[in-house]
Amino acid sequence: MSMLTRLKNLYIKSNSDRFIKHLRSKGVVIGNNVRFISPRSNVIDLTRPHLLTIGDNVRITPGVVLLTHGYEWFVLQNFYGRKYGSASELKIGNNVFIGMNAYPFKRCNGRL
Repeated sequence: MSMLTRLKNLYIKSNSDRFIKHLRSKGVVIGNNVRFISPRSNVIDLTRPHLLTIGDNVRITPGVVLLTHGYEWFVLQNFYGRKYGSASELKIGNNVFIGMNAYPFKRCNGRL
């Protein structure tokens, strides 16, 4: 990763508003009054941004990782001889607080 890319990433994650603006520009649907408490420590899956929705009045604390994909099918590699991945929607509802180091992942539709 080049120095310019690193600086750009630091800038994007320097505060919650910038980070949200960046995520929206990539296609993530984000409601009103959403705050990332420590955006530099969060990891957001942008491989399929259209699968991620964050509702209104959401707080996301340090270390939270939001994933829309997984490789849980990887365990079948020995049986089938190839790796399988999967992707699905992740919807975070309204009025949600996600605690430190949580890993909500695909198929949590509206349950958070």
